[in-house]
Amino acid sequence: MALWEWMGTSELPSLLLRSLITLTLLACTTALLALYLRPRYSSLRFLRGPVSTSYLTGCWEEALAEEPGVAYSRWAEEYGGAVRVASFLGEDRLMLADSAGVNHVMKECYSYPKPPEVRGPLGRILGKGLQHAEGDDHRRQKRIMAPAFSTAHLRDLTPTFFAVAHKLRDHWLDLIAAGGIEEGAFKDSVTATAFEKKEGETVVDAMKWLSRAALDIIGLAGFDHPFNALSSSSDALGAAFSTMLSSTFRPTARIMLAANLAGKLISALPFDLSAWMPVEQVRRIRRCFETMESETERILQGKKEEARSAGGVGLGLGMEEEKRDLMTLMLKSNLEDVKMTMSDGELSGQMTTFVLAGAETTAGALAWALKTLAEKPHVEKQLRTELRKAKGGVVEKDDELEYDELDRLPLLDAFCREILRLHPSLPYTLREATSDDSIPLSTPVTSQAGQQLTAVPIKSGTVVMIPIYAMNRSRKVYGEDADEFRMERWTEEGVGKGAAGAWGQQITFWGGPRACIGYKFALLEMKVILTVLLDSFSFAPRDATIKLGHRAGAITRPIVVGEEALGCRMPLRVRRVEEG
Repeated sequence: MALWEWMGTSELPSLLLRSLITLTLLACTTALLALYLRPRYSSLRFLRGPVSTSYLTGCWEEALAEEPGVAYSRWAEEYGGAVRVASFLGEDRLMLADSAGVNHVMKECYSYPKPPEVRGPLGRILGKGLQHAEGDDHRRQKRIMAPAFSTAHLRDLTPTFFAVAHKLRDHWLDLIAAGGIEEGAFKDSVTATAFEKKEGETVVDAMKWLSRAALDIIGLAGFDHPFNALSSSSDALGAAFSTMLSSTFRPTARIMLAANLAGKLISALPFDLSAWMPVEQVRRIRRCFETMESETERILQGKKEEARSAGGVGLGLGMEEEKRDLMTLMLKSNLEDVKMTMSDGELSGQMTTFVLAGAETTAGALAWALKTLAEKPHVEKQLRTELRKAKGGVVEKDDELEYDELDRLPLLDAFCREILRLHPSLPYTLREATSDDSIPLSTPVTSQAGQQLTAVPIKSGTVVMIPIYAMNRSRKVYGEDADEFRMERWTEEGVGKGAAGAWGQQITFWGGPRACIGYKFALLEMKVILTVLLDSFSFAPRDATIKLGHRAGAITRPIVVGEEALGCRMPLRVRRVEEG
């Protein structure tokens, strides 16, 4: 029986039901037609760009076939700073790799929020913290949080950073003294057993140890909570965070398509979609979410109770003066202006953001820093010489430089800038225009019709992709050797001139009102850990044939090529060096 005949029988007595089915069919047909016609009537069709290989996945197959960000660099070189890139289901996106254009998006950031596919999952993972907030909510949260990330407060936190760095150093010294190696730094136990280790050295998975150190620093400096990650005895919250960051699968175009659709659904649906997904990996991540929510709430309420028991009637009175963690300062700021406060949900979201968006990003940068030292012993020697000269020669074991002294080490600063330029934690970021706009360009691009465009007109709803990796390696900005490590470039006149971004003539920490509020925290953490490790150790590759690459997930992390199944790792030889 034909559908329309069936609809006309007594089996469907309700005219309302017949109308509903008709409207549903019409809506589905309209949606499919719109999707089919979308590429033909794209508002970006006047721009040049790479050829789409699939209606479903656009150019993602090409982008994911290489190291994260490499394809974006190639497209920017070929087509210029404004590129039409085919994405999912026939949608065109604007890849913006022009400094003036990116600065425009940064400046007008509240007109370019994160798209639903990003903001939905981000809110689920990070809560209602600064990374998720937009518009007035973001302005309010950032204003309350600003004092906690001031230079004056970071000076007070510096001893906490050094205390954790010393624990990391002591763990590696113990490994060397015991004469052993970490089996996890090798492909398997057979390879580890056959490895010939020299006297006074060990082999470690630096990524694992740096992740633990970063987690401990965030716990203590962020909210006075001991994760004890370096002691391998993490509490429930630390274990949940570690599990969240343990995923190492290589994303495919179809997985990205599914993630895109899921992200949009998460934003649109009034309930938690993950609760209805019968997938064990999703259920495991969901259990981590639940642990993070309950534990951050417990810690937050505990800090409030500390304030009450200190003798004050309200939370703003009686705070222990020696408490210098970020959360304590935010609680104080939260009470200074009743019109500018954060809810408990937002405060808990900041805690989650500190860890997931802060700890592992810095750990990854440090891992690439140690790899660079391992491959460039002359750089390691230069940095150690600068450090020991600043310390005045041989000093007491734990006698370290002050915050301002660390800030005055030009080679160390140049080294950190170059590492962060070459190894950003994200290969790209997405924004969506909330209104029609004209994005200015510093360098004209050639349109499909051969015209020179000095600005790109876009429609409301256009998704803009900012290729951080590509912009940080722009030959126009950094020279022909932009893909190479050369920290001396930061001592040269005019380096990075015209680059977008809030810090260091690069966009690793983004820019504008949405620039990373914790970038000084991250830089301090890098410099503290590097100075402690440089003063005690030298580094070398695990073996002559090892090849390391980047694996992009929530953030970009290092992997050993050929050993990807073992997770994100950075195996290195670590040798004791003499003091003085």
